[in-house]
Amino acid sequence: MPCFRSMVSSGTLSRSSRIAPVNRIPLEVFTLIMGYMNIPDDDEDLIAVTHVCRAWKEFFISRSSLWTEFFCKSADKTHTYLKHSKTSPISVCLSRKSAPPINDPFFQIIPHSVAQLKLLSITAGSGVLHSNKK
Repeated sequence: MPCFRSMVSSGTLSRSSRIAPVNRIPLEVFTLIMGYMNIPDDDEDLIAVTHVCRAWKEFFISRSSLWTEFFCKSADKTHTYLKHSKTSPISVCLSRKSAPPINDPFFQIIPHSVAQLKLLSITAGSGVLHSNKK
C-alpha cells in the first residue's frame, strides 16, 4: 500500500513535509477519512485538503468519486467539482433565498454536465425541486 513515505524517496514531498508523521499514513486511509466526512454539507473541506501539499493534491484529485456531491455555492467551486468528478455521476444542490435569476452562473455551468446528473436539487425560498435520474 503506497504511503507518503514512498513519495519521500521518490522526491514528491518537500524536505519540510518529509518529517511530518502524517506522511507515514497509507494514502488509502485518507480516502476512508473523506468517506466519513459529510462532504455535501461542508464540501469546502475537500478543496482544502488539496492545498495541504502536492502529494495530497494529486491523491485527492485522482479520486473522482470524492467529487460527485456538491452545493453550487460559487462558479469556481462548481467548476472545480465538475472537473475532478471527470465522468462520474454527480449530485448537485443549488440553494438560493429566492428564485435564481436566469444569469445565475449555475445555469451557465450545469447544462454542460447534464449527462452526468444523478440528482439535481434546487431550493428557492421555501420551494424545493428534486430530479432523480434513473
